[in-house]
Amino acid sequence: MLPICGGCGRVPRDIIIPASRLSPLMVEAHFFAALVEPLDRSARNRLIEAEYRLYEPLHKRAVRVIQQERLLAAECALAYIADRIAKEGGADGIELRAGGEPLGPLTMENYGLWALREQRRLRGRRDDPDKVTAKNFEQLAWRNSKPVLGYAVVTHLMTRNFAPVAKPLGAHALSEAFADPVATKALFDVAEKYRGILLDIARHGPIRFEEKDTLRLLPE
Repeated sequence: MLPICGGCGRVPRDIIIPASRLSPLMVEAHFFAALVEPLDRSARNRLIEAEYRLYEPLHKRAVRVIQQERLLAAECALAYIADRIAKEGGADGIELRAGGEPLGPLTMENYGLWALREQRRLRGRRDDPDKVTAKNFEQLAWRNSKPVLGYAVVTHLMTRNFAPVAKPLGAHALSEAFADPVATKALFDVAEKYRGILLDIARHGPIRFEEKDTLRLLPE
């Protein structure tokens, strides 16, 4: 019988991951299941079971959610953190750029338009201005990622901010963090710090993000 992560109903405030009783591979499976299905315990448990049994279709769907929603939302969150740092240093804020081209000042609309185009690229679809609106990003990827946004940020920093040749090193670093309960707790603590920073930024208005939108992952 697999140990199953905790949660209270379909909208948990805390998800317990029994890290001290699991192999590193299963701790990683619990973490990514929470990242993909933070609000649905049954779906989370099915994903954990699928990872344990190497069930490919559910695994592929989980990877798509992480790439096309969680990491894009995390990149948006990191942009707002960088914007705050720039403004605290006396600058006007940051300018969004992609492929060397300016996208305009940091706003959810400007970021959302780029993110939707990036989603279409990841899905192998051509760019279609009639099907790309900023609201799509905010109402789907951003909203769905808010419960675990701090954890998505940590995942982004450890796996995506690498040159292509070094990306496997990023994934390896994340796996190593689950090999030791102390390192796992430290990773979760960093995610909590990012959650606090983003809640503080939201209190000043640039993003929609409230305490009630979020949950915590607790290793035990």
